[in-house]
Amino acid sequence: MRDPEAGPSARPRKSRLTRPASAPARRLGGSAMSGQTFWRLATGAAMFLLAVLLVALVARRSVAIVVEPAAGATAAGVAAVCGGLGGWRCRGDERRWRWLTGSAATVTMVGVAAAAWSTAVSGTNVPRLHLSDLGYLVCYALALAGLLTMPTDPLDHGPDGLAGREGRDRHRSVSSRRWLVVTVLDSLLLVGSLALLGWDLVVEDVVVGRGHGLVALLMAWVLALAALVLIVAVFLVGTFRRPRSWLAFSLLAAGLVLLAVVATTYAAAAVRRWVVVPPPISAGFVAALLLVGLATVVPARPTSLLAVDAGDVDVRDADVSEVDVSDREGGRRPGRLQVLHLMLPYLPLGAVGLLAVVRLVESAQIQRDEMLVLFFLLALALVRQVCTLLENANLLARYRASQRQLRYQAFHDPLTGLANRALFGQRLRAALERRARDGDPRSLAVLFCDLDDFKIVNDALGHGAGDELLRVTAARLAAAVRSVDTVARLGGDEFAILAEGGGDDPRQLGRRVADAVAAPCVLAGAPYTVRGSVGLAIVEPGGAADPETVIHQADLAMYEAKRAGGAVTVYQPGLSGPDSGRRRAPRAPGRYP
Repeated sequence: MRDPEAGPSARPRKSRLTRPASAPARRLGGSAMSGQTFWRLATGAAMFLLAVLLVALVARRSVAIVVEPAAGATAAGVAAVCGGLGGWRCRGDERRWRWLTGSAATVTMVGVAAAAWSTAVSGTNVPRLHLSDLGYLVCYALALAGLLTMPTDPLDHGPDGLAGREGRDRHRSVSSRRWLVVTVLDSLLLVGSLALLGWDLVVEDVVVGRGHGLVALLMAWVLALAALVLIVAVFLVGTFRRPRSWLAFSLLAAGLVLLAVVATTYAAAAVRRWVVVPPPISAGFVAALLLVGLATVVPARPTSLLAVDAGDVDVRDADVSEVDVSDREGGRRPGRLQVLHLMLPYLPLGAVGLLAVVRLVESAQIQRDEMLVLFFLLALALVRQVCTLLENANLLARYRASQRQLRYQAFHDPLTGLANRALFGQRLRAALERRARDGDPRSLAVLFCDLDDFKIVNDALGHGAGDELLRVTAARLAAAVRSVDTVARLGGDEFAILAEGGGDDPRQLGRRVADAVAAPCVLAGAPYTVRGSVGLAIVEPGGAADPETVIHQADLAMYEAKRAGGAVTVYQPGLSGPDSGRRRAPRAPGRYP
């Protein structure tokens, strides 16, 4: 009995993007802390910051400059504990960025505790820059790593939805690594170019005129550049990525930017030989660390629709209206953010190049150190271009693979892997046109095979057994013909074979196909046999026919074979179409002992 072309076996499909109403909402990567506990902690942090600021403004300077670093060390310790506990309660990327941020807070706590002792001895909170201050670069590196490993998604989804889960996961991993590399390169290009511009136009005359030592100048410059790299990285992530938790990212970004600004202010105070850093600025250091700590314990938002951490979403099973898809124009041209992302690192570098050209035109001397920095920036730009070329090559490869996959899906049956009705019709039309053009003396046969009582198998054993029967039948039909012949599933339980001349006699092929289909197979753990009705339409040499006529003839022959009880029938003029009144009663599939 023929089934409608509604799929492998007519059963409703359940979208993987929905969940039962009784199912609990799943949280991304685990939950660091409940919402109530988080807001209590945030309130306590605000009260602690207010107390520190009050002491800094009201107490005597000798007391304030001791309280401030002690409060900073305490805030760093709190941030370290929050990062450790928050990471322990999460998993995957959510755990990684929290532990990296907590490690940065731990390093900061050690450095600030040492600074508190130095402040108590010297009587001023202005640091004295030494080579040991390079240890703060470890803090910057860990904070940058935590920022870049925070789970984010690209602003454009791309064609990932067409790939399998393994392909999506592999691309997501490669894309994440490429994003990290590109972000670091862009940050270095921006910071290096801006630093060189600032040195040439403003800083050189001021610093050189004050007669600072080389070590102090180097430390101040390195720490300021590291802070600027962190700020640029925060800007790049916030602009060109979509954080999965905007609250956590906002707190972390605010904390890191404030931390970088305060640290740069302390370095500038050392270079400019301030007497003391004003209290509001020093209190900003405490606020920055508290913000970083709060970011690591932000409660994860529940997700009832999208499951982005485990690759559970399969857009092929979902309704398009349920998925948040941006850039619906199909990416015909790059968006403004994409253009900005491409041009942003090169704008300050172009300004540096323009400044160098102006100096050469004016016959001004370019310092050797400046020339080395310029060459370093050009090398970074070259590496950045190589990354862009690799990314473009990867996008092109993914596009071609997607096109091949789309073409395969358009012309093949998803259940059996055989050709579908569209591909079968194309090949039949091409074969008939080739015969008419070249005068091929060999015959051409189209064979239709319909499984008898397929609906009974579906109803008695379930749709899983019906799908398995279709796959087994497809494999048997492909094994019964030559590799040059076309085997197709036209829909439901109906198959077709296109056999061009040069092989066996079409009638012998029909009998071989019928015997292959009738062989026992295991369904639902027991052997069953399901026979098929086979109809043949033969196009003799010199005969003219169009594809629709040949298909219709094979269809009529198949129905005649079904009325005859499953025999192989060759089309003859006068055969009638399906007539329910003349059909035999369906029989139950036979079971072998």
